[in-house]
Amino acid sequence: TLILPLSNGWKNFWLIFKIRLLLFLTIETFLIMFVRTLQILITSIMWWPFFALNVNILQVVGQSKQVLIIECIKASINIFAIFMASLISIEAVCITLSLTAFLNSFIYAHFTKKSINVSWGGQIKIMLPHILSAIVAGTISFIAYNYITNMWLKIMLGGCLYTLLYVGIAYVIDKSSFMTIYNSLKKQ
Repeated sequence: TLILPLSNGWKNFWLIFKIRLLLFLTIETFLIMFVRTLQILITSIMWWPFFALNVNILQVVGQSKQVLIIECIKASINIFAIFMASLISIEAVCITLSLTAFLNSFIYAHFTKKSINVSWGGQIKIMLPHILSAIVAGTISFIAYNYITNMWLKIMLGGCLYTLLYVGIAYVIDKSSFMTIYNSLKKQ
């Protein structure tokens, strides 16, 4: 907290008020930019289950060498794209990460298709119930998020609501898998 001598009375009050208002506006602007950047990054992170599934499939069928090749291709594409985007802005880097993640999903699917004969579209079709549950939970959370004015409350309630909705929808869609995960967590 900023402490100033009270000799100037109202001048100090207005100075403290202006400083606090400036700090509030700066933090609020920073949080808005942070949330927007985080939303862009989440679109790249959403492909991780797809990557993990493909890596596991390739390793199970004995194609660990292909995983190394894919990782080298991914690294080359990502390094070049991120370097070029870093010349523009941090937001451009986040968008580039999302686009390269989408591109990398096709690279993984190409190699996996050779082993198990399931294309990119076929893999997306298998994962579609989980993708749709994430979209539904995200949409409902986003709508609720827009009605809350307090930023901290938005972050806390939005995350909790999304988690509860996603777990609930996952339970309804695929009860057997959900119960397997629940029982394994319960044992630990």
